Amino acid sequence: MSRILICSNHLEKLQGSELVTLELVEFMLDQGWYVDVFTHLLGGDIQNEFESLPNQERLLVTDDDSYPFEQAYDIVWIQHTVLNAYMIERLCKEGTNTRFIFNHMSSFASMEMPLDAELENRLAAAVLAVSHECAEMLVKKGIKKEKIILFDNPAPVKFAGTSVEYKETLKNVLCISNHPPQELFEAQQMLEKQGVRCDMIGAAGKQLRVSPALIASYDAIITIGKSVQYALVAGIPVYIYDMYGGEGYLTESNFTQSAWHNFSGRATKQKREAANICQELIDGFEQAQRYVLQQRSEFIQRWSLTQQLPALLAGLAEPQHYQLSDEESRTLSIHNKAQRQGTAPVWSYKKWTEARALSQHRLAATEAILRNNDAACRIDIIVINAGDVAATMASLDSVMAQHYRADNIWVTGQHFAETTTLPINVIHQQESWCDGITLIAEKSQADLLLVLHAGDCLLPHSLLKLAEHKLRYPSSLIFYFDEEASDAQGGINPMLKPDTNIDLLRSYPYIGRSLAFERGLLPAVNGLNPASGEFALIDMVWKAIEAAGPGCVKHIDYISVRAALPLLHWLNSSNNNLYQQVINEHFKRFGIAADINSAHEGSALKIRYHHQCNYKVSIIIPTKNNYKTLRQCIESLMEKTAYHHYEIIIVDNGSTDSDMVEYLQKLKALNISQLRLLEWDGNFNYAKINNFAVNAATGELLLFINDDIEAFESDWLDEMISHALRPEVGLVGARLITKTGIVQHGGIVLGLNGVAGTVNQGLNSASSGYMNRLKVAQNMSALSSACLMIKKEAFLSINGFDDKDFPQHFTEIDLALRLSQQGYLHVWTPYATLFQTNRTSLYKGENRAKAFPSKEDKDRLYHKWLHQLSIDSAYNKQLSKHVPGFEISPYMASVQDPLPGRPLPVILANNIDRQGCGYYRVIHPYTALEQQLYIDGGVNDTLIALPEIERLQPDVMLIQPGLRRGLSKYFEQVRTYSSAKIVIDYDDYSPNIPVRSMVRKHIKQDIIKDIRRDCAQADWVVVSTAPLADEFSRFTSNIRIAPNGLPVDIWGELKSNKRTKKKLRVGWAGGSTHTGDLSLIKPLIKAFEHEIEWVFMGMKPEGVQCEFHPGVPIEVYPEKLASLDLDLALVPLEINQFNICKSNLRLLELGACGIPVICTDIEPFRCGLPVTHVNNRYAEWAEAINMHIHEKEALERQGEELRKAIHENWMLRDGLLEKWRNAWLHL
Repeated sequence: MSRILICSNHLEKLQGSELVTLELVEFMLDQGWYVDVFTHLLGGDIQNEFESLPNQERLLVTDDDSYPFEQAYDIVWIQHTVLNAYMIERLCKEGTNTRFIFNHMSSFASMEMPLDAELENRLAAAVLAVSHECAEMLVKKGIKKEKIILFDNPAPVKFAGTSVEYKETLKNVLCISNHPPQELFEAQQMLEKQGVRCDMIGAAGKQLRVSPALIASYDAIITIGKSVQYALVAGIPVYIYDMYGGEGYLTESNFTQSAWHNFSGRATKQKREAANICQELIDGFEQAQRYVLQQRSEFIQRWSLTQQLPALLAGLAEPQHYQLSDEESRTLSIHNKAQRQGTAPVWSYKKWTEARALSQHRLAATEAILRNNDAACRIDIIVINAGDVAATMASLDSVMAQHYRADNIWVTGQHFAETTTLPINVIHQQESWCDGITLIAEKSQADLLLVLHAGDCLLPHSLLKLAEHKLRYPSSLIFYFDEEASDAQGGINPMLKPDTNIDLLRSYPYIGRSLAFERGLLPAVNGLNPASGEFALIDMVWKAIEAAGPGCVKHIDYISVRAALPLLHWLNSSNNNLYQQVINEHFKRFGIAADINSAHEGSALKIRYHHQCNYKVSIIIPTKNNYKTLRQCIESLMEKTAYHHYEIIIVDNGSTDSDMVEYLQKLKALNISQLRLLEWDGNFNYAKINNFAVNAATGELLLFINDDIEAFESDWLDEMISHALRPEVGLVGARLITKTGIVQHGGIVLGLNGVAGTVNQGLNSASSGYMNRLKVAQNMSALSSACLMIKKEAFLSINGFDDKDFPQHFTEIDLALRLSQQGYLHVWTPYATLFQTNRTSLYKGENRAKAFPSKEDKDRLYHKWLHQLSIDSAYNKQLSKHVPGFEISPYMASVQDPLPGRPLPVILANNIDRQGCGYYRVIHPYTALEQQLYIDGGVNDTLIALPEIERLQPDVMLIQPGLRRGLSKYFEQVRTYSSAKIVIDYDDYSPNIPVRSMVRKHIKQDIIKDIRRDCAQADWVVVSTAPLADEFSRFTSNIRIAPNGLPVDIWGELKSNKRTKKKLRVGWAGGSTHTGDLSLIKPLIKAFEHEIEWVFMGMKPEGVQCEFHPGVPIEVYPEKLASLDLDLALVPLEINQFNICKSNLRLLELGACGIPVICTDIEPFRCGLPVTHVNNRYAEWAEAINMHIHEKEALERQGEELRKAIHENWMLRDGLLEKWRNAWLHL
């Protein structure tokens, strides 16, 4: 059977090259081919399309760069010059018999151009061009004309099958555009005013695959590119227009020119006014329609995929054997690394796990700490076999791969007869695995037993993390883990759990089924109860909590388990009754009366607690000049509340609005016993107003609500009372949503946005939220005062709201934390849902300025509660610290908790530029120091908020100001609340940036003031060079020098090939900010163009002939630089104070590759390296170049000498690394 490998850069959206790939795959599958597809980026809507294709047994789609494509392929179809790493290596080592087709789908996108024309000419059986314009461009790039075949977006045959009738007038238009200009939006409105409906899909609306039925349902299409062929084959008129402009309707007069340019607006670049577009669409419709219908049969013939593709394949020569040279392999490899880096999502779970990964040095250090503290914990593993041998073996293999070895491995459950060399003990218990675990506990000598269900796998660090947590929390009896699991689409979802959360655990077993516990716990709780079935371990947890309190259960907040059964699928409709039984038994032992029911299709429990007395609720509503809002609030409460034993206390803060005054007077005149009106004549003070009302309240329960709250479900108050009367509960909060169904309040998490923030805000109320937390009752650390219930006795016991320190803002935060200190829990419940119509209803008129907390408000919260803000037990510290929360985020991802006992200094480092100086001045030095166990902590791309600083208690805060302004205020804040040393790192002297630098425009004239203020706050300043230290000596006397160096693992093995071409390769590499520097050598390029081959990377001098390589992501840069195979590098620098202060980094990078260097004779390059210095005069540069290129043997030796010098003195190790350590630490 025939087989094709299709390689394309990205498959994510329903557009362009992605659709070309999809249609190619559809066709080849339909023809009976086996189809393998490789891409650097797979996801989104297009992935769903691939997964819904028939003949899945003959289709493979992967983004695995190491996937072994070992098959014999009849055709290798390449787009964007993409191949995976395995295929490149295979082609280099052994080659393959096949036919290569290179498909180019644009004439202007650099990604679509040939990477290496010579290589493509050698490999290609055919080179496809999407248009005549593209074909011309390919020839200019060096592709042989005879190789090129026009393949101009043929359409699937289904578009030819649509039935089209003649339309008298234009009634509806479809715009297909990913980049619609503003005039199209305006034209859309004008068309609709004239009775013509205009729909948009793409970036202007929604992503939708264009189908024949969709095309045929419109009278005309506004589009460009590939969608044009769809419409023409379907017999629908096309109006060409995009962000470049366009020709308008396709007719005989403009068709040829437009087709030449692939029906792009770039053909004419005629921009039109919206009114003109609207009128042309209406007036020109009849002529355009007539033209398309007359030509449709020709269009079908020209753009039929079922004709073009078979003809293309039939015309190919027989397969030949192709093998890549080492140089070609390297070129393709580096290109694909750059492409992969460029297409990678800005942030993803994969990147997050890479950032969170524990280094080998850290793992070894942790184990050494355990052994040195005589705290090496003995751990036995128990795997519950359910009859699936492969699943059991997967679990066992994961145990054997642990960094920290288990004492013993046990298998229990169903009979396990697999022959294995693994050192396991088998305990057969046909009745119940519970009995097996009990028997193992009797036989074991371990400190902890860790139970895994077959198929659940430990990540390699799991047992070490468990032992570490046992050292940190020796009194804990039970440990549970964060975990990950695959979803239906094959992606990986993390379950980042909160700490012990009683109400959440009663709602569903969120702690998971992989648990570790002290061996002696089982006899203490009378063993496991087989009647609890798969929830027997959770039943054990409840018994332990009942005996020892929630503190006996410890959460290991690090992903340590890959679950075979996703956590949110464990509890379901088939076993819900069993979990109800576990909770019911727990309630019986505790003497709790409650109704327990299944909720959310069996995935959770809903619990309504019973109470004997009919307690009165005092509903307190502060208000001012909110007549309509208040009226809706009062009426909804009285009409929609089933629980009637309440009073409503309205506290008016001096309303002056006539409607409001009249309404309040009418309420008072009604003399309703449930309704009372209080007057507050003082200034607005939310806390004081509510305290005042509490003194007048007669209810045992207090309910504080804002005047913009409306009830719409009758049992909301019953639900809140159900929780509020529990003796352990302090505050109860409701789910608040807008009338359009958007969540306003889902609980408050401490530390969010640097202080505290509302989670799940902005989500659709139908959403389940992260880990179903929008659908179940749970404990939260704080709750919104917009709807907040508390027992009056508890409120008075802590003297109510603090109306001095927290009169408006953070009032509820302070109340919640004071109650927590008294041992109370707080409950948020989604089963009490109310509308909130205006979140700032209390802040109107003269109170508007108080709607948001001031710096003083935040400072008062920090002074009193900073430690509590630093960690929220109801939230996972690895989740985002920004509203709406419950997301993985780059913030703090690479920062680790200090090692047990804090044996190393903790540095929190902030890098300003991950693609530049932050890479060299922070990330690399930190990594090198951490690997040598000199420091602990981590690197973050943004400034670190005070709660995180409080939690981690760093010894040093290292910060790169870069071009940021006003950092001194942040430094003042850090100094106020932390004892950490503040260290500032500078790599450049920003006030003196050269005039011709593109960065110059971003420099403010008063930047020196900022530098002076920043330096005044720093304990010391670190710079890269002595001249830079001299400049900064004007601002501070405490300056340390840490010279730039190169990381060994990245630069240590790199080496350029020498004399690879007839002419010597001489060049320059640098960023786009070096315009002035590059101009110094421009005259030399012309002078030596016949003697040497000029090579430039990153920036190209205008008007010169050279080999040019665009910049690449910083992660690929070292390998790319070495691959240029330069025989000689030029490093010119303008003579100015900015450059005098610079470092020798460019010499280090080139020298590490063994490339000899001629450089400007300037201070940073007078560093003892064996390079050639010249003054910036044409004659000296020319003489030096001439001398070097005629001494080829000596030139190669100079490169080796330079490489040796850098390896000896300029790598981040030994003496140089010690300089960095001394520069960063307070030694």
